[in-house]
Amino acid sequence: MQKNDYIQQYLSKFTQYRDELAGVGVTVSNDDLVSLTLLGLPKSWDNYQDSFNGMKKLPNWERLWFELVQDKIRKNTRDKTSSKGEDE
Repeated sequence: MQKNDYIQQYLSKFTQYRDELAGVGVTVSNDDLVSLTLLGLPKSWDNYQDSFNGMKKLPNWERLWFELVQDKIRKNTRDKTSSKGEDE
């Protein structure tokens, strides 16, 4: 597993669930998808979650995905740690 796989797998699950719900006629709004994703992040991402508090508008799903992956890359580069030990 690569260093950034954990967050990508996490995000992929949300996409999969959204698509499965759409298949049975349930629409998940962008805000709900983004909010649930942020709420489910591990404790090590608390600072990131806090950065969204007070925002008038949440980012769209694609923007959130990009930001989370980039943030994970920055953390790995800075800390030189694997994501497995930190996030799981």
